[in-house]
Amino acid sequence: MRIPWSLKSVSNENPNFVKNLLNMSVLQLRQDLHEIIEKADDSVVEAMYAVYRSLKDELPIIVAFTSTGEPLTKESLVERIRSSYIAGKNGETKTAQEVLEEITAW
Repeated sequence: MRIPWSLKSVSNENPNFVKNLLNMSVLQLRQDLHEIIEKADDSVVEAMYAVYRSLKDELPIIVAFTSTGEPLTKESLVERIRSSYIAGKNGETKTAQEVLEEITAW
């Protein structure tokens, strides 16, 4: 099956496409995808499905996000928890006041 479009061609037509895509909430993405699928002809739906099938096993599964929006996989989340636990066991802690001062400086 030939895919009639590409992310590059779409982003060339609209330079803000990728930026807008990254700033959309997952809920908005889902709603937009549903609308696109409902309006698309069969070849576009087949192409979208082919892209999904080719990527689904390669994409990491995101289980959480940091406070700055960085996605975390299960492995990276477990590693962050493990390193925080070890730091705490080694006495590398902060008082509530230190944390409050740090937060207010953001």
